[in-house]
Amino acid sequence: MNKGVPAALAALGALALVVPANAQVKALIDGPPVQVSPASQVDATPAEAVLDEQEKADAVTHVAADSALKRLIGDAQYKVGASGPWTTNGSKRQIGAFLELELADSSMTIDGDWPSIQYDAAEDKPVPYTSYTANLKATKVTKLIVLYDADLKQIVSIQPTPAAEITLGPYESRRPSPEQEGY
Repeated sequence: MNKGVPAALAALGALALVVPANAQVKALIDGPPVQVSPASQVDATPAEAVLDEQEKADAVTHVAADSALKRLIGDAQYKVGASGPWTTNGSKRQIGAFLELELADSSMTIDGDWPSIQYDAAEDKPVPYTSYTANLKATKVTKLIVLYDADLKQIVSIQPTPAAEITLGPYESRRPSPEQEGY
């Protein structure tokens, strides 16, 4: 296993799929009508799952061209650090990939609409998560954790690592993305 994967998983676990825990974020997570599932519901690297080189190359290509990432970081330079398969928790069905993006700017500020997910622990639908947008400002961002859905061929979640400082924006929308409407 890539030595960077445990660090990325620790970061992803600390994110609880949204952002680092602080008083403002706790209000976002605990607020009605939706509760965010614990990060343990997203098992990004089970022992038997492997992200092969072609899957990684596809994920990197699609992530680089994704409009959500471009809206958040513009033309900022980054390199792909840790990566691995993103799977369902129960059946270990591969959803796509997670990528850790290491930003060239060592202390970036990102303000905007962040694609996010709420994972469905029941896993009783073909897509085991609901997409929503979180309006956040993150400062001191050095890395981003990206979840890429291979079927949709797009990013479904971008989150700063715990070192970033988060300020909630004026709104948050928790509605299914248009891609999921017909799922």
